Amino acid sequence: EKAGKEASAVVALGGIWGLVVSGLITVGLLMLHLRKSGRKEAIGLFAPSQLSVVKTLGIALGLLAIAYALNWLYSTYVVPGVELQKDIKLMLAAVPRTPLNMVVLFLAAAVMAPLVEELLFRGYLQTSLKHHMGGTWAILVSALIFSLVHMQPLAIPGLFALGAAFGYIYDRTGSLKTNILLHLANNALAVAFM
Repeated sequence: EKAGKEASAVVALGGIWGLVVSGLITVGLLMLHLRKSGRKEAIGLFAPSQLSVVKTLGIALGLLAIAYALNWLYSTYVVPGVELQKDIKLMLAAVPRTPLNMVVLFLAAAVMAPLVEELLFRGYLQTSLKHHMGGTWAILVSALIFSLVHMQPLAIPGLFALGAAFGYIYDRTGSLKTNILLHLANNALAVAFM
């Protein structure tokens, strides 16, 4: 049993380190691409919200609350008793609780994942799709792809709702910076609860 736990810890740590390293490489490559004039502005990377702080927070908190409520309804009434993100929780549980591991885990889940996901799914994908199919469809398609990429089949409805919420917030605020900060806060709370 001890050997099994040690093997699980090695796999979990490898996965977390892999997320951090691949996240750093992805962000680095995206930043190289964004160096060209006008690209950062086109996705609103450093732009403040086009709405007031109160409206931005109101929309964000309201939509995230709706996404979590839909996820709760789905997990309670559609797939009761099923662990939606079981693989992720098992991986997190296998990580030895050392200070370095906790910092790396936090960086992977609460910093790198939201940064990469917002750049890719909202900044690049949703912005590109909006030029071809309009705002609503861009939000829905990017949310669907966001939910599928997580490779947690039973969690797709909840991830779709979360992706759609983030997509709508991005569409309304025009600020990728706002989305990144909201996604960081969301994932940090999720990591803390797990």
